[in-house]
Amino acid sequence: MRINKVTTHRGDDGDTDILGKTRLPKDSPLIVSLGALDELQSVVGVLDAHLAGLKRGDRNIAKVRKLLNSIQNDLYDIGLGVMSSVNKTNKKQYTFSESRVTTLEKSIQDYASILPPLSSFVLPGGDMAPTLSHWVRTVSRRAERVLWTCHRKHSQQKEILIYMNRLSDFFFVLGRVLARSKNHKETLWKTPLKKADHSLLRKYLF
Repeated sequence: MRINKVTTHRGDDGDTDILGKTRLPKDSPLIVSLGALDELQSVVGVLDAHLAGLKRGDRNIAKVRKLLNSIQNDLYDIGLGVMSSVNKTNKKQYTFSESRVTTLEKSIQDYASILPPLSSFVLPGGDMAPTLSHWVRTVSRRAERVLWTCHRKHSQQKEILIYMNRLSDFFFVLGRVLARSKNHKETLWKTPLKKADHSLLRKYLF
């Protein structure tokens, strides 16, 4: 792919091109979904940029940054899958592999296995790295929601929707891991939860 021209004037009427042929209103569910994915790309990049300024010899940070780069590539591929959903008769339909979901789930499990259990909700703040990760988590959740809105009109691949659901889980556990790696004590919601409410906590987080 070559991008030779940035300003084309073709979007001045409120429509935009999809895969070079189809034009859609800029406020259509599909275009809003692509915008949400684009925003998510950027905030993942903000987290990566912050981590890049930390200890350069830290192997754990290097591993996290490698995962973030992989996620950014996945997000562009998801965007391609979303765009291709406009025309299901196109023989060049893009397929988002189930292995991407499996890889992400393994990362979640690996990080979750080293974390202590929670008794309440985590309040983001206190240290920049985990706070940024929680910010990415919330942007990820929003991107997932608008993708489901898009799915009602343009059917999306099951693997894409599952991946987006797992992604917010990943950034939640990553935020906790980053807090522990910097010896930052997590601040929890002070309202005590009854034992019966613990299932609600799990559903909210995952």
